[in-house]
Amino acid sequence: MTMEIAINRSAAEVWKRVGKFCDIGEWMQFPCSITQGKDGEVGVVRNIGREVLVGKTDLSYTYAQPIQADGQPYNLYHGAMEAKPVTSTSKIVYTLMWDNSMLADDAARERDRAQRRTMFEGALNNMKILSEGGTLPPRAPRGGPGGPARPGAPGGPGAPGAGGDERRDPAAVGDARREVGDVVALCRPTAHDLFRVDLGTARCGVGQVTPVAH
Repeated sequence: MTMEIAINRSAAEVWKRVGKFCDIGEWMQFPCSITQGKDGEVGVVRNIGREVLVGKTDLSYTYAQPIQADGQPYNLYHGAMEAKPVTSTSKIVYTLMWDNSMLADDAARERDRAQRRTMFEGALNNMKILSEGGTLPPRAPRGGPGGPARPGAPGGPGAPGAGGDERRDPAAVGDARREVGDVVALCRPTAHDLFRVDLGTARCGVGQVTPVAH
């Protein structure tokens, strides 16, 4: 899946503003920290899905997720982000590659694609705002435990949040199973596929959702 957005700044300016490996914390509007290595160096790891920087150029990087847990399907999730010059302006090109063949059927796989596209197109819009000198509004508050999930701020509907809406109790796992439907999930640490669960209205805290087999 490849998405892009035009930006009225040079590629170098764009990359300086949003191209560090943990800048995702700003334009996705949830916390990012470096857990191993140094930001910008190949091999660095960020807390989001334990994503590893596996390649880079002056204006791009590619990252991959490792296997999150033994006995669970591995979706080969990779992402790449590039600031591409276009005369005096530029565009950001964002590519995602993953295997969702473990989902129940074609309808579930298409929902997965649509949810990811919605989230990352929102992130691209945030990067455009930041690169062109704007500021993002605070992420919209979400319902408390037991309440309905609410769309996030410009990071994309259902952008995962932190703090008060973390749910670690066994009942939260049950909620995730019932509400997500085709995507069965458990609340566990260090997973990145919380995106599709959160967008499916199950609510677990940042980095707590891992897809598991039916």
